Amino acid sequence: MMFKIKDKAVLDRICGKVPTLKTCMSTHTASCWDSDITRFSTFFKDTMDYICTPAGKTVALNAAKTSCTMDPQFDQWFLGMKQTCETNFVTSVVAVMQSKTDNIDSSDICPLEATLNACVKTGMSNKCGSEMTTLIEKMWSLWMDPWLSD
Repeated sequence: MMFKIKDKAVLDRICGKVPTLKTCMSTHTASCWDSDITRFSTFFKDTMDYICTPAGKTVALNAAKTSCTMDPQFDQWFLGMKQTCETNFVTSVVAVMQSKTDNIDSSDICPLEATLNACVKTGMSNKCGSEMTTLIEKMWSLWMDPWLSD
């Protein structure tokens, strides 16, 4: 289950502890050799930074009211949906690479990235509605931005 905090006071208390948590995570990940752990830590910090803004709190609390937050199969469903979208993206990138004789550039990849993002957004919207989609769309952007900027 994804996000069950439905009380603004609880979210405010959590957000009050975020600076200490971020300092702790930064201290420990600064010397970490595992780039996956470092990336996940950055994603977690960025997500909490967003959720702890006034707009982020509103989005998170609205998302917490959706039926998906109580669905014990949601996490498994989300990972499967995400994997399907990512597989389609990779397949499309490979097809572009195989069809071109010169190097690919952003004009080749950006439309495919837009399709990937739309796939995730549509899957979320169909399953959980617009409130959860707004939160997941922001989190998806925070997760994907480092990959797409490399």
